[in-house]
Amino acid sequence: MLAEDFGDEHHISASIIGDSGTEYDMGILIEDDHIIEHWCDCPAADEFGDMCKHCVALALEYMEKQRGLAFLLPKRGTRTDAALKELMYSCSMEQQARYMQAEVTGSIELEPFLLNRYGRWEVEFRIGSDRKYVLKDIYAFVNAMEQKEKVEYGKFLAFIHERSAFTAESGKIADFLIQCVETRRNVTYAQSRSTYLYGWGEAKARSMVLTEQELTQFLDLCAETPESGCRINSASKKDLLKIQQQDPPLRITLKTAKNAAGYDLEISGFSAIRGKDRLYILRQDTAYRCSEEFTKEMGEFCACVSEGIRDKSAASYFIAEKDMNVFCASLYPRLARHTDFRTKEDLSLFMPEPCAIHIYLDKSDEKVTCRLESAYGGKRHNLMDDLETKDLYRDMLTEGRAKQTAQAYFPELDVKGNLWFAESQDDLMYQLISTGVSQLAETGEVYVSDALSQVSIRKVPAAGVSVDLKGGLLDLQILSGTLPYEELEALLASYRLRRKYHRLKDGDFLMLEGSALETISELTEGLELPAKALKTGKIQVPRYRSFYVDQVLKESSNMNIQRSSSYKELVRSMKAVEDSDFEVPEHLSGILRRYQKDGYRWLMTLEALGFGGILADDMGLGKSLQLLTFLYAHTRQKSAENPGPSLLVCPASLVYNWQGEVEKFVPHLKTLLITGTAAERRKKLETCGNYDLLVTSYDLLKRDVEIYEDLDFYCQILDEAQNIKNHTTKAAKAVKGIKAQVRFALTGTPIENRLSELWSIFDFLMPGILGSYKSFRDKYELPIVQREDEVTAKRLQRMIRPFLLRRLKSDVLKELPDKSETVIYSKLEGEQQDLYSANAQKLLESIKNTDPQALGTEKIKILAGLTRLRQLCCDPHLLYEDYKGGAAKLEACMELIRTAVSSGHKILLFSQFTSMLDLIQSRLVKEKIESHMLTGATSKEKRADLVKAFHEDDVPIFLISLKAGGTGLNLTAASIVIHFDPWWNLAAQNQATDRAHRIGQDKEVTVYKLIAKSTIEEKIQKLQDTKAQLSEKIIAQGTMSVSQLTQEDFMELLR
Repeated sequence: MLAEDFGDEHHISASIIGDSGTEYDMGILIEDDHIIEHWCDCPAADEFGDMCKHCVALALEYMEKQRGLAFLLPKRGTRTDAALKELMYSCSMEQQARYMQAEVTGSIELEPFLLNRYGRWEVEFRIGSDRKYVLKDIYAFVNAMEQKEKVEYGKFLAFIHERSAFTAESGKIADFLIQCVETRRNVTYAQSRSTYLYGWGEAKARSMVLTEQELTQFLDLCAETPESGCRINSASKKDLLKIQQQDPPLRITLKTAKNAAGYDLEISGFSAIRGKDRLYILRQDTAYRCSEEFTKEMGEFCACVSEGIRDKSAASYFIAEKDMNVFCASLYPRLARHTDFRTKEDLSLFMPEPCAIHIYLDKSDEKVTCRLESAYGGKRHNLMDDLETKDLYRDMLTEGRAKQTAQAYFPELDVKGNLWFAESQDDLMYQLISTGVSQLAETGEVYVSDALSQVSIRKVPAAGVSVDLKGGLLDLQILSGTLPYEELEALLASYRLRRKYHRLKDGDFLMLEGSALETISELTEGLELPAKALKTGKIQVPRYRSFYVDQVLKESSNMNIQRSSSYKELVRSMKAVEDSDFEVPEHLSGILRRYQKDGYRWLMTLEALGFGGILADDMGLGKSLQLLTFLYAHTRQKSAENPGPSLLVCPASLVYNWQGEVEKFVPHLKTLLITGTAAERRKKLETCGNYDLLVTSYDLLKRDVEIYEDLDFYCQILDEAQNIKNHTTKAAKAVKGIKAQVRFALTGTPIENRLSELWSIFDFLMPGILGSYKSFRDKYELPIVQREDEVTAKRLQRMIRPFLLRRLKSDVLKELPDKSETVIYSKLEGEQQDLYSANAQKLLESIKNTDPQALGTEKIKILAGLTRLRQLCCDPHLLYEDYKGGAAKLEACMELIRTAVSSGHKILLFSQFTSMLDLIQSRLVKEKIESHMLTGATSKEKRADLVKAFHEDDVPIFLISLKAGGTGLNLTAASIVIHFDPWWNLAAQNQATDRAHRIGQDKEVTVYKLIAKSTIEEKIQKLQDTKAQLSEKIIAQGTMSVSQLTQEDFMELLR
């Protein structure tokens, strides 16, 4: 092999021994990585003119030797890349063509000729304007278009092949040709990869054979551009191709065959062109663009007979007499609809009989069977047998519909051709009896055996419930009608599984939907009735279940309900609280708002009935005033039946606050604060009989629990009752050990994190109403929290609704000024961002490497790490004494404070971190802005003084730790609330906000939440929404417990 370089060209020549032993000389010329010339003196190269296999072998050998040497690539830095150079040339020629040949622009035409040669459709063209020339090489034309080359066709036609040179119609034809050539190039390349033909040149072609898909595209193009003047099979203008948007007028004749037992189907000549979604029929000089319906029904027929017609004016197809019934059943209906079908024959002799479907259902040998048959006159066929050619006359649509319907109910097929399923498959049996028989009847005649017809579906018989009050208990009796009590338990088990039916012992089915069972099931579940009670139908439950039972029965529409007069009176007393006879004390009547009077009457009603309850009004609605009104009214009617004082237990920080409330609203209520040393408290308790109300704290109560063992109280009240949310704590056990006739709880958030908190409060109020904690957890907490069981959530609502009163500000305080909330985002920068990122990544890696099974033991470390990140968001000085950088949120906060103070506003600023409050106060001192501060270290006496001072003095800012000041304070002097850092518990934040947004507020309250952008703080806000453990469907707004976060939750906080 010899290789020589001549500038940009590379000449490679060699000799080769052919298969016959003959030696051939050959060579190739390469420029810009393209083989631009080749020669060989073998016979194949001389005969075909294309690149022979010897030249291909030479090119491959050369390229293999040059691999990795970049010999065939232009040298970088000396020549422009070929692809870019080609693009620049093309753009330049496009611009030049429009100016250099302005007289040509928009005038060149491509005149097409459609030719049918040997059954193949070809297209040729003439090109020009006034005078046209034969286009001798379609491939050369496409290359010229791609390269924007100038081509001379004759003395009167030479132009640059740029699309703007053509008329609009011819431009579309040129695009079509480019697309066709490109398709052929791709095919050639694919073939060359497997046959060593890479580098073959394109054949010179005056005409191009079109595929059926290309032909339909071409005809579509001719239909869109009739001005293109396509001619068919001739250059004569009389042979212009006409495109018709209609189905073709095909004539088909059926005659008796002369020399055979059968018939001839004679069809007038046409050609069928069937593309992907289009059918054209060509007859003489007209192409019919067929409708979608014609294409669907006649496409295969036209394509089939078109092959036999080709260039003939007509064609004849023979049909044997034995196949005439198949022809009449399958093809004839279509031909009659879409062609001019003519015959003198009596086709009724061959028309198939109408199809009749017979369906036989039976039950025997523990199987339910279905036999499907079709009948055509005297001929019968099993639909499950295989089809033969002679059966093609059958009505496949009707048979198929029956077969498909039956197979939906009968999944198995036996050797006799019968569909079946086992009699023990209750679901299939129920479906067959309930809907299957009727659906099968829509497809044919159904015959049901006596054995199967004995199985029926019945409705649950009418049932009822009688309710009465006897001896302090609620007496219920389930009246099951004709349904045996011994089957009631199994029946309810089926209902709870959400089944549509229950199969009785006699084999029949009971339809469970829309029956009285819904009510009976709810009562047995909610009241935790034992199986023994169901077998007798007689039940006794505690009196406090009356209201739950009433709600269930009220929602029932399928029960006969009998209520005793005593039961009705009890329920009526709770429903008509507003209209009760309990008078509001005269000196308080003008103070209490309407909803507060309703709350007072609600407390009085529960007390009269011997029940306890939770007053869960929204924060700031005056729960304390409603409770004091109730206590004051009680003292006025004190008797021997209601001995002893009442005991109020509250957080230590609120003891003196309650004293102030008593002095303000009910000064005649003799009140004793159980505070001081242990000895002082013991001495005070010795004189408690002289007082109407004792007030102590949770902390002091659990210390003095032994002293209280011998004391009896009329009423015990828990303020901020969420303090006993954990029923295992000493505080919870201490308050539940107090002896009192009636108990009430006050809290704006009876559920902060877990549903068990609600159970703990009710366990204090009325032990047993929600069962034991284990029972409550299994029956309510887990289904509601983990499975989001709506039925169980509704049941719990019914249980607690009568004993829980909750009103929102938006419902009852229409006159309360608006509250607006704004989130202010700060972006961490510089050293603060670096510290945060490093700590976050370190914690994320630690969590990733934690075994999910050991997550519970590692949560303390994880939460500590999360707290560090929250502190870094506030100010790195909280962790790093030598920190020199800035604190984005602190600067944003100071700017907000300056603006608010200058406008005369008073501000409450909350933070979880007291050390952060110290930093903020230091900045305030530097800027000579006065402030008060309240934390957990502030004494009770000092706390009351600070609250009073903030209302009376001109100090604009009150710095408060979230834990110490989130509850029990009335700070309506403030109109702006700032939450410096978000807390996991949204309810705690809202409680803090409502220190200002409550009764007595006459200014609009604006709440600002400061959030560090793209940090854990922003994720905490999102997690509060997406991982809230409880929702308002139970009682209060959703909150979340950090301890319930999963490993994925922790990682999401840090991403």
